[in-house]
Order: sequence, then C-alpha cells, then structure tokens
Amino acid sequence: MGKAARKAATSLLAVIAGNTNVAFGFFGAGRMEWKSAVATGRFLSGTAGQAIPRLRGVDAVAFASVVDGAFEALAGYCESNGLPRPLRIPDEVPYPLGMAVRNPGTVGADRVLGAAAALDLAGGPAASVDFGTAVTVNAAWDGNFRGGAILPGRMTQAKALESFTSRLPAVGRIEPGPAIGLDTEEAISSGIVFGIAGAARELLMRFEREAGRKLAVFLTGGDGPVFAPLMPEECFLAPDLALKGVLLAVSNRSTTA
Repeated sequence: MGKAARKAATSLLAVIAGNTNVAFGFFGAGRMEWKSAVATGRFLSGTAGQAIPRLRGVDAVAFASVVDGAFEALAGYCESNGLPRPLRIPDEVPYPLGMAVRNPGTVGADRVLGAAAALDLAGGPAASVDFGTAVTVNAAWDGNFRGGAILPGRMTQAKALESFTSRLPAVGRIEPGPAIGLDTEEAISSGIVFGIAGAARELLMRFEREAGRKLAVFLTGGDGPVFAPLMPEECFLAPDLALKGVLLAVSNRSTTA
C-alpha cells in the first residue's frame, strides 16, 4: 500500500458489496491477512458467515456498496457475531480524496475507492480499470476523483446478446482466443473480449489526452487477470484495489479525526 494506508494500526474488516459478489478483506496493521467473497444473492439471504471466518479483536468494520439491502445484511451479521457495527462509506467515513465530479452522490463507491487506492499506490496521477459485471475506467489526480467511463463487462455483454437477439446462442466461455472466430461462439467471444480490451485502451489514451498528463494504470476486478495480458505492459495488475481503498478511507479518517 501507499504511505497513507500504511499508517493504519487497527484491525479492519473491509467489505465491498458489488452486483455479482461481496468481497471481504481483513487487514491487520495495514496489511491484508485474508480475503474472501460470496455471491451477492447468497449474502443478501443471510449466508455471509460462509465467507467470513470467526474473527477476534476486530477494531472496525467498514462497508461500501452499490447494492440495496447489503448494509442491513452485514449489520445483522456483525450484531449476531459480536463484531462492531459497520461504518458506511462515504456516509460515516468520508472518501480519502475529493470529488471533482458533477454529482458525487451518484458515483459508485467501488469506483471512487479503487481510484483512491490507485492514486495512493502511484503517488501521483492514476487510473483504475475494474473488470467486473461492469467495466469502469476511473481517473484521479491532485487529490481528487475526476470521473471516468462505464461499459458492460464480458458476461453482461454475453447475456445481452443472448437476450436481445433471436438466434445468437449462449456462450459459456468468453475468453481470449483467435480474433477471427471460426464459428458463432468464437466470434462472440472474440468481439466481447477484444472489444472490451480495445475500449479500455482507447479510454485510457483519451483520459491522458484530456487530463494533459500521464496516468499510472492499475487493473483490478474479478476479470482483471483475463484482461491484463491484453493491456499495455506498463499497466499494473492490482487485485483488491477497492478493498485497499476502504482501508485508505478508514486510515485517513483516523489521522484527520
């Protein structure tokens, strides 16, 4: 982690609720000691305990979400298991950077926290690319979140083609392969995978042009390892970027309180 996050001295359970999965990371003295995840639907139904081992000595639980009802599910779990009440980001724990965007309240917390961690890791202008249910490309510099772009992720695109066309089939494996598909399934996989990679590269190029500066780029999300080989060599694969952003927010709150 960067300098700010290393200041943390407490043990923290960080939780990010996304559309597909809820991610958990346990940090002791600023270092991630374990991580886990559970499907969001199962989490909302009360099975969070399957992803969280029995914890002792947790000083704080911090939570960010883009999913309705997730906070209530986590709060119920914490109460039943003797953990501190979760602190909501950004309602109770402010973001660790400013928001230089038009409508800050409408920006997904995962986007902001990933960009904050990228900014901290880079020590200067940075961008985060989160490859998940949605692909988000986000920029931060001079201590502020600057906005970004959102497009459908690989499985979201595959489901859309299946749902909104009459003859295109469901494709189980959407992964890098030949660009020239020899059948319909290969053609769909090629279009989705290389289309997303190309869009991300194009967006990053335009981000730098509009920002007037070079951005250090960090790749994250469940599909990060799939797309990392298709991105420029100077991009860094950084798993758990948003969870590290949660740590950064809590650390920043502690040092400024």
